[in-house]
Amino acid sequence: MVTFRTNNPTNCFVEIANKSHKWFLDELEICNPKLIITLGEVSAKIITQTKTPKLDGIIRPMANMPDIGIVHFVHPEFLRQQPNAEKSKQTVSQLGKLKSEMKKYK
Repeated sequence: MVTFRTNNPTNCFVEIANKSHKWFLDELEICNPKLIITLGEVSAKIITQTKTPKLDGIIRPMANMPDIGIVHFVHPEFLRQQPNAEKSKQTVSQLGKLKSEMKKYK
C-alpha cells in the first residue's frame, strides 16, 4: 500500500492518474466494459481528457472507444461538503434515469 502525504491530495491524484492514463486505456481494451460511471469532476476530466466534462448523468459514448458508454456525476462528497438542495435533487433524478438506462447494458 502506498500512502501520499500532501497539502493538496487532488494534485497528487491528478499527477498519478495522468501518468496512468495509457495503462487505463489498455485495461479497457482487455476488460471491454459496457459502461463507466465517474464520480466527480476530476476523475471525469482525467478519463475523458477534457477540461469541462458534463456532470449531468447522461450516458454518452466514450470519444476514443465508442462501444463503451460513460456517464459522469457530481461526487457525493462535494454534495456533502457544499449542500445544495437543487444540485442534490438533480443528482437523485439523474441516478433514477440512469437506473432505467442501465438495462440496455446488461
